[in-house]
Amino acid sequence: MLKPLPFRLATPYTYILYSMLLLGWGCANVVTPSGGEKDVMPPTVISYVPDSAATGFESKEIRIQFDEYIQLNDVFNQVLISPPLNNQPAFKLKGKTLIISISDTLKVNTTYTINFGQAIKDLTEGNILDNFTYVFSTGATVDSLQISGTVTDAVTTKPLEKIYVVVYQDAIDTAFTTTRPYYFARTDKNGNWSIKNMRQGTYSVFALEDMNFNYFYDLPNERIAFSDSLIQLQQNISGLRLNLFSENKLRPQLQDIKSTRYGLTRITFTAPVTTPDIAYTGTDTSAEYLYKNISGDTLYFWKTNYALDSHQLHIAFDTTSINRTVAIKTLPKDTVFSRQKNTFTHNVSTLSKSSKAPADWDPGKAIRLQFYNPIAQIRKPVAIYQDSILIGNMEVVTDTLDPRYVYLQYPFATDKQYQIYIPESGFTDIFGLSNPADTLSLNIRKEDAYSTLTILLTNKTDAPLHIALTKFDGTIVETWNIPVADSSNTPVSLKQKYLLPGIYRIQAVIDTDNNQTFTTGNLSERKQPERTLYYKTDQNLRANWENEIEWVLEK
Repeated sequence: MLKPLPFRLATPYTYILYSMLLLGWGCANVVTPSGGEKDVMPPTVISYVPDSAATGFESKEIRIQFDEYIQLNDVFNQVLISPPLNNQPAFKLKGKTLIISISDTLKVNTTYTINFGQAIKDLTEGNILDNFTYVFSTGATVDSLQISGTVTDAVTTKPLEKIYVVVYQDAIDTAFTTTRPYYFARTDKNGNWSIKNMRQGTYSVFALEDMNFNYFYDLPNERIAFSDSLIQLQQNISGLRLNLFSENKLRPQLQDIKSTRYGLTRITFTAPVTTPDIAYTGTDTSAEYLYKNISGDTLYFWKTNYALDSHQLHIAFDTTSINRTVAIKTLPKDTVFSRQKNTFTHNVSTLSKSSKAPADWDPGKAIRLQFYNPIAQIRKPVAIYQDSILIGNMEVVTDTLDPRYVYLQYPFATDKQYQIYIPESGFTDIFGLSNPADTLSLNIRKEDAYSTLTILLTNKTDAPLHIALTKFDGTIVETWNIPVADSSNTPVSLKQKYLLPGIYRIQAVIDTDNNQTFTTGNLSERKQPERTLYYKTDQNLRANWENEIEWVLEK
């Protein structure tokens, strides 16, 4: 039999429970309270002490109060003070106030600018107060003129970021190499820069890739630029373009000297050497050879006496002169030298070496053979076959800089297959060794696999042109050299066939010294780097297309 529950008086805890239940019944959907909209605004300045743009400035401390708590980021790289101070001020945060303590003695009658770059952020969301500037003057007025422009790479013409633009009141170039500038700025990601709060006057303007952060040009690996003439600043000036280049100031140093095979000493330098003098000082009278790689920073010294265990050399270059005895790698004592072969590799690759499947090849492309030792004599022709029928011999060209390289050339026809037979003992090296035989199979692509580009070029400049067609990765496909324009300004047709589909660029160097390559600048001679131009659009070439463009280069 059920009994009724005993009646109990409500306790304070019971009332609390009932209240919670009632609150739950009245609010079926419980929603987390919102924190409001996300803060996307950067900090705002409330006050300055001394005031911004103050004149007669004598304070050793600057206080800048913000409307919220801030954080400082990368002060060393972000904060720029112009003119530069010998000692970086101390930056300290106290509550919402930034305190700047100056320890330097300031110049009289001078306007100073402190640009914070991206150093100031709010504490919560990291919103950046971009390029915030505080200005003050130790004189009676604040200077208000400004100059601006861009810095680009002299070769690629691309804008350059984090390059310093430095300005001197002294018109002598040596100031750029010995002293800090009077004004300076740093380029943004688009290569743009501006210097504000300048006074009237005459200035020299430079750009510097500052590798040691001292604001002047004192390292040989620092890239530079300079304006053609002095700047007469009477009103605001914009659009100054500075082309950054590397001077040829890196003097070569001997980096390494060693033997990698019998008969050979390899000498490497830190930079190209122009007129090196390598002399053998030993007693051996066998023939010797000296070759240089294409970049000019490596020399190969050979002695045909392969049994020598050392080379005694006198090495002279630039202002350096040294004597060195080099241990030479030798063959094992039981080796019969006459049985050795001058082996080679080549640039013809197949999908499967074992199957000897023909390699895809392009008309006009040369076959490169790289031999183990330098070639001294070509004894037999390299034959070319089509459908097992001999159709002629390849043209054979030995590299004049490094005769380990031999190039085979032939006017291949499209949509054909060829076999190139390299006969045994066809090439003899400086030691009298000959090569093994080999057969290379080529499959020339069909005509419609390629694109053709024609450039109708009009040269209206006062200088010859060096034109280069490059792939998007910078690989040079073809070059042309165009003389100074005649009075008729007749376009020159530059046609390149058999281009594989892809994106190509067309570059022109205003070749003022007519050396058929880009020539860099020289500060002491006030010589600008040769101007480089690119056609306005890259060429996206497709298979079985013929593109024709017109390019007029004005004076």
